[in-house]
Amino acid sequence: MLSGFIIIAITGNQKDSQRFNKKANEIKKLYNIEFFKDYFYGSYQGIAYKFVNIGNSRKYSKELAKDRIKEFLKDSLGPNCQTSNSLALYSDIVPKNKENNVLEIMLVDIINRHSNHISTGIVGARYIFEVLAKYNYEDIAYKMITKDTYPGWGYMIKEGATTLWERWEYLDGNAMNSHNHQMFGTVDSFFYKVLAGINVDEDNPGFRNIIIKPKPAGDLKYAKATVDTIKGEVFSSWEKNDKFFSLKVSIPVGSTAKIYLPKIEFKKVELEESGIRIWNGDRIMENIPYITNIQVRSKHIKLNIESGTYNFRIIKMRKNEEDTQVKKLTNRED
Repeated sequence: MLSGFIIIAITGNQKDSQRFNKKANEIKKLYNIEFFKDYFYGSYQGIAYKFVNIGNSRKYSKELAKDRIKEFLKDSLGPNCQTSNSLALYSDIVPKNKENNVLEIMLVDIINRHSNHISTGIVGARYIFEVLAKYNYEDIAYKMITKDTYPGWGYMIKEGATTLWERWEYLDGNAMNSHNHQMFGTVDSFFYKVLAGINVDEDNPGFRNIIIKPKPAGDLKYAKATVDTIKGEVFSSWEKNDKFFSLKVSIPVGSTAKIYLPKIEFKKVELEESGIRIWNGDRIMENIPYITNIQVRSKHIKLNIESGTYNFRIIKMRKNEEDTQVKKLTNRED
């Protein structure tokens, strides 16, 4: 939903901000009245329209028409629509006290009903993976993208595709619209936004500040991406093993960045930049002017950087090193 706070930040126009905030809230309310069914999103009008089309079609006998209607109901009348649920979650229009319900319904549909397959068209494919990553289910998104059975991108590759198809199924002759189409190409945003972690900062538009927040998913051992921005080229590249996680980033001149370094499964870690130890598992070792606001959290290390190229490395501490740090902390408390 359009935020009036963004309008204030850009134009300073308080009147416009109030007007658009009011309009956004009205749209949200009306949308939920029309499409929200207590714990999922769907359209009964769309179902009625489909009934008319199936019932009037000469392609179907009465029995076959009934079967097609039942099949359609499973996907549209019940909560089994990945597109409608993911669009609502992406747009932040789901009532806060129902958000987990809608997310859970969507996950059950993806995992149980479709065996980690996508079941959307082009509209849902644009948003579903960013929604999953938003709620820290990037592993599920990764499974969906790499599945080599129908439907999905892995299936296209398995069938010999070197370009994206317009449809999920493999067809040739007049039955297939196009074997070289952008229809499902929006999956690439998952690669650079989620896996490589290159994102805009909504509070600082125009890439004045950049967020680098990679999310290693599945069995991936490395990922890298480059995004051309109005400030210049932004680069993010990481690799991991059972001993370390390394991240190389490049931020253009005139920009700053907020970095989130995932600790993956490591309990106690040290942090280095270009071989200089910054964090030793207990405290900051070096105060570097262009690396500031270092915060060690349970799942990541967060810090701010100026423009330039950086080589970060999170190192898993050995057991005896962890014990030493615990002893130091205990003595300090005493």
